[in-house]
Amino acid sequence: MSMEKYKSLQKLSASELKKKCQDGSLKNTGTKHEMVLRLCGFEDPNRMSFKAVNEWLENQGVTNIKGVSKCLCAGIQNGFIKINGDDPLNNVVISDECCLCDHKITVTIRDLLYQPDYAGHDFEDGSLDKMADEYEFDSALDLLLMLPIPALQVICRDANMEESGTKLELIKRILGFEKVKQKSRMTMKAVNKWLEDQGVIDVDSVSKCLRAGIQKRSIDISGDNPLDNVVVVDKCYNCLHELKVTIRDLLYQPDSVGVNFRNGGKEATVKCPNEKCKLLGVYVTSICSKRSMEVCDGLFHHHCSLCPGFGKCIGSKCNDTHCRVCGKHYYAGFEGEKQKQCPYCKC
Repeated sequence: MSMEKYKSLQKLSASELKKKCQDGSLKNTGTKHEMVLRLCGFEDPNRMSFKAVNEWLENQGVTNIKGVSKCLCAGIQNGFIKINGDDPLNNVVISDECCLCDHKITVTIRDLLYQPDYAGHDFEDGSLDKMADEYEFDSALDLLLMLPIPALQVICRDANMEESGTKLELIKRILGFEKVKQKSRMTMKAVNKWLEDQGVIDVDSVSKCLRAGIQKRSIDISGDNPLDNVVVVDKCYNCLHELKVTIRDLLYQPDSVGVNFRNGGKEATVKCPNEKCKLLGVYVTSICSKRSMEVCDGLFHHHCSLCPGFGKCIGSKCNDTHCRVCGKHYYAGFEGEKQKQCPYCKC
């Protein structure tokens, strides 16, 4: 069959392929690939279906069909293993010699029924380096380089590691050289539940900027007393005294200061430990982004709580606002001034 016909059939939709199979008095079920092969004449008419293989095993008195080797089932399905005769489970599948003593071995279907589909590797009695020495490899890396990808995947599976990737990625993972992927972000419900578990009261009043930072896992919440974990180390912008700000300090920090940045940090929950400092408090901005987190007077501390989820810091002055129509931020003017129109949606 020409390759041109094969390629042209591949471009057809599933419904078109079914119609062609039906017109040609062929079976019109299966995947697109199976129907293409069927129309090209590549499908083996003697190939058994999955259901037929399982029914045959049941008829032979085999119990726990789901536990039967899939490799064996595939061999029966493809017609590679003979299943005729009065006692087909005793049909010989292969005759070979033992790899150690050269003794002749005759293997039947019955012998292979519950053979594991993956042999695996047992490393409980020694490390990769010990195995490398045993087989006279210079290092564990040399040993792993000799193994095929399926064997490397088995090693990863046995160690409860990710099995996907290239051969080099699998080897790096086994040897511990792969960078650990960051944990996925927490849900909003999980963040609030964690705060409740720490004994925090009125969780709804907790800073959304702080909760967004916890959600993104940019704030460390491990340890026996996580509320005392240090979030940022910086200096007071007035007296330059060192500040170590904890999660507990930021629980009820305002998400937006507004014009109150002029009052010396009166509403701030973070206090400078220097008694001689004239400030009443300082603000920590961009807690949710971590990279740009810093101590400030509050002028640029503006976490928009109207944005989806816990919101986000918009990195602009306190007089920028959130448009409730288009969701963008724009300069609306100071309090007391006439509110300006959103330049994006003109509303």
